[in-house]
Amino acid sequence: MNEKRRKLVIVALSAVVLMGMFPPWTYAFTNQYADSKRPAGYSFILTPPPPRIDVPVHGVVLDVSRLFVQWSIVLGIAGVRWLLLKD
Repeated sequence: MNEKRRKLVIVALSAVVLMGMFPPWTYAFTNQYADSKRPAGYSFILTPPPPRIDVPVHGVVLDVSRLFVQWSIVLGIAGVRWLLLKD
C-alpha cells in the first residue's frame, strides 16, 4: 500500500469513527393513533439530546438509517478514490 492509500484509509476511518461518536438522533412520539419522528440533530453517543419541552415526546432514539447512509457515502467515496490511486 502506498503512502496516498494509507492516508486515505486513515482519513476515511477517522470520519467513520467521528460519525459514530456524534451520531444523528431523532425525537420519537408513538401512541395508538400516531407515530411521528423528527430530527433531533447530532450529539455525543453517551449524551443524547434532551427531549423537547414544547412538544410531547416519548423519547430520543438513535437515527440508525441516517448513520448508515452517512457511513455508506464516506466508504463509497473512499472506495472509488482507492481504485483511482495507483501504486
